[in-house]
Amino acid sequence: VMRRVEDVGEPNLTTVRTINIELTRIDSLIDKDEMVVFLKIDTDGHELQALRGATKLFEEERVKYMKIEFVPYALEMGNAGSPSAAMDLLDLLDGYGFHVYDIMWNGVGLEGEFFCVHDLRPVPRETFESFVERYKRIVHYGGTNILAVHRNHLADLALDLACE
Repeated sequence: VMRRVEDVGEPNLTTVRTINIELTRIDSLIDKDEMVVFLKIDTDGHELQALRGATKLFEEERVKYMKIEFVPYALEMGNAGSPSAAMDLLDLLDGYGFHVYDIMWNGVGLEGEFFCVHDLRPVPRETFESFVERYKRIVHYGGTNILAVHRNHLADLALDLACE
C-alpha cells in the first residue's frame, strides 16, 4: 500500500524492509444484503483509498455509521502529496449522503476512541474547507476522528450513541 516512508505521514520513520501485500476492497468483504452498522477506518493516511473501496456499499446505502481517522497531513502524504486529499475525503462522504461530525474527546479513555452523542460537533458541508485548514495548521499530527452518519440514520444517532 505504501511505497515510500513519506507516504505514511510520520516524519521520523525509516524503511526497515518492504513487503508486498494483497489489497482487498471493503465491498468484497461484506455479504450482498448485509447492513454495516459501524465501520472504523484508521489506515494512517490511506483512508480515502479505503473509502473508495467501499463505493458499492455507499451507493446501496448499506453503511449506517463510520468512524474515520482524519489527519490532513497524513492524507496528503498517503495520496501522492495531493493537497486536496482531506477535502476529497469529506466530499466523498457528502456525495454519498453522509453527515460529518467531529468527535470531541471528553477526557475519558483513549482520545476519540470512546464517545457519546454529546461529544459530537457537526461539520456542515459549507464549513469543510475551514475544518480542513484548522487541522492543517497543526504541523504533521493535527487531526481528529470523525463520525460519518448516513442521512437515513440521523434519527437513530441519539439512541445509538446515548451515554449515561
